[in-house]
Amino acid sequence: MILEKTTRPSIGILGLAAAMSLAFAGVAGASMAPTPITATGWNQDSILSPNANSTGPAAVTTAGTVSFGNGYNGSSTLFFGSGFANDTKGLPTADTGTNTFVSAATNTVTGGNTTFQLQDTLVTGSSSAGYVGTNNVLYLYNSTTGLGAPGTLTLSTPTAYSSLAILATSANASSTTSGTFVVNFANGTSSSAFTFSAPDWGNGTGIASEAVPNGFDRYDSGASPTTGGHTFGLYETDVALSGVEATTPITGITFNSGGAQTGVFAISGVASPVPEPAVLPLMGIAGFGLLILKRRFARA
Repeated sequence: MILEKTTRPSIGILGLAAAMSLAFAGVAGASMAPTPITATGWNQDSILSPNANSTGPAAVTTAGTVSFGNGYNGSSTLFFGSGFANDTKGLPTADTGTNTFVSAATNTVTGGNTTFQLQDTLVTGSSSAGYVGTNNVLYLYNSTTGLGAPGTLTLSTPTAYSSLAILATSANASSTTSGTFVVNFANGTSSSAFTFSAPDWGNGTGIASEAVPNGFDRYDSGASPTTGGHTFGLYETDVALSGVEATTPITGITFNSGGAQTGVFAISGVASPVPEPAVLPLMGIAGFGLLILKRRFARA
């Protein structure tokens, strides 16, 4: 009788363990690679498009772009997309290929590398009629007041994420410049403030969080030459979400620069795993079985 009592629960436990293993297989197999998050709310066009004029960034400064910070003697400073004939170290853009790239920085949450997607730089119009650009940066600075201005990126599809990756940089800043952001959830709550790194873009590849492989050039109307001569950078910050925050869909992210001329260029994340519909019955069976075993042991 003693052998019977000890054997049957053991077999039951093994069976339930197998059921629960199957039930959570879809969860455990979820990807841990951060992928781009599509959002709206980009408020400034600061990346020159090569499709407006392929001969060089200097020829397209009227293409609807707005200066990102200030250069020499108050001149305009801008990012530009790859594809210009006289400078090949532009940012990856959809104009001449793809605006998606794999970060050179190691993701501090996943241990891998983040895939970011920059915003479109395509312009419409012509040199005679005037170019109309596309907003591709969330600029957290009010040039009129000289103060920081908060901004929010709204997710196109609310989704739960276990971690987020932010791509940002600043102008006229230092190597330690940072900002803050809060995550807004579908249930009406918001996270506590996270800090994101946004050093001066002139630090280039000298910082471990530099994301663009080998850095990039910028356009400066007051410099000679107007491009090249220095390597610039965009910088990655990674944060983990836990508990209910990792399972609640995110609707948006609100950023604040704290007064610096900071821009957010892309966001990525690891979507939280959800059980496949087919395994939900197995999870219910497993839970019911555990309850039966608990009662059986209580009577033993």
